[in-house]
Amino acid sequence: MLCEKLCFIQKNRQACTAYEEGNCTGACVGKESAAAYNVRVKYAIEDLKKMLPSFAVIDKGRTEDEQSCLLVEEGKFYGMGYISHHADINAPEELKSVLQPYPSNDYILHMILSHTEQFPQKKIAI
Repeated sequence: MLCEKLCFIQKNRQACTAYEEGNCTGACVGKESAAAYNVRVKYAIEDLKKMLPSFAVIDKGRTEDEQSCLLVEEGKFYGMGYISHHADINAPEELKSVLQPYPSNDYILHMILSHTEQFPQKKIAI
């Protein structure tokens, strides 16, 4: 568990509530080094990133030999384009090599998520 005070959840306290309850290692009062705490923060961020969705949205292409593809990686729209029916959708690096990257924003991501709710069969988890 990360320190509530150092995560700016609690203010105006010497030690966080979790430390007083024995659930914090004491980074807020100097009992845990900044280096050790930062390692824990790094692992927490990595765990949070794993919870963000990564998926492709596959649909019809311009011809029968291709299919359209949108890629969302770690909760951000990466890009879109056309891929072969034989492309390995579970290989994001392979997809990235053929897709056109575009800037992501909340509006685009909302549109993609709305579309996948309406057509769940087009969404392929990565």
